[in-house]
Amino acid sequence: MKLKQTNNPLTPSMVDDLRLAASKMTGAERRSFQAEMCLKYCGGSARQTEIVFGWGRKNVQLGLHPRFRTSKSSIKYYKPGVNN
Repeated sequence: MKLKQTNNPLTPSMVDDLRLAASKMTGAERRSFQAEMCLKYCGGSARQTEIVFGWGRKNVQLGLHPRFRTSKSSIKYYKPGVNN
């Protein structure tokens, strides 16, 4: 997959490594990781993250959402069907 040239400090090898790391994670952990990489390398732009890493923009946006930028135990509280 050929990625669009952007103004980021990442080499293609580094992008591949970060994509591999994300692929080993699931759910909230993966979205949180993708959001951190978005903030660090793409200025918080989910669209730019989609271009650079090829990750789904909606997943990155969900990871950036403040409600989900907490611990995993807090995220469980927001699952549908859970009544606390």
